[in-house]
Amino acid sequence: MLPRAHPGAAWALSVAGRALAEAGDHRGAAAAFAAARAADPLRPDDVAAHSTALWHLRRPAELAALASSALSRDRRSAGAWAAVGNALSLAREHEPALAALRRAARLAPREPYPRTLAGHEQLAGDDPEGALASFREAIRLDPRHYNAW
Repeated sequence: MLPRAHPGAAWALSVAGRALAEAGDHRGAAAAFAAARAADPLRPDDVAAHSTALWHLRRPAELAALASSALSRDRRSAGAWAAVGNALSLAREHEPALAALRRAARLAPREPYPRTLAGHEQLAGDDPEGALASFREAIRLDPRHYNAW
C-alpha cells in the first residue's frame, strides 16, 4: 500500500477499498477504507461503502463510530446517513434504518446506492413491494447498478 504521507494515498486506498468490496472481500475493504480515513480523516468519500463492509463483517461498534463521526462532520452528507442506516440495520432497527436511508436518498437524488440499501432494508423488514420500488428507482437512476438488480 502507499505510504500515508503521499498526497494520493487516501484516494488510492479508497479505490482499493471499493475494488475489494466489489470482489466480496469485506475484511480487506474495511481495512483499506480505514487506512484511507487515517490518511485523510476529513475525506467524506466512501463512507457508505465503508459502512456496508462493516455491516457485512458484523462490527457494530466500528460501524456506529463511523456513522457518528461522519454525521458530526456533515449532517447533509448522504454517505453519513447511509452509515447511520447501516448501523441501525445491524441493530435490527428496521424502521429507523429505513428513515435514515430515505434521508440519504433525498440528499443524493441522483445516487442509486441509498435506494438499493433501502430496498435491502425493506426486504429485511418484510416489505417486498417497497423493496421492489426502491430497487426499481435505483435501476432507473443507473441501469448498470447491479446491486439493485
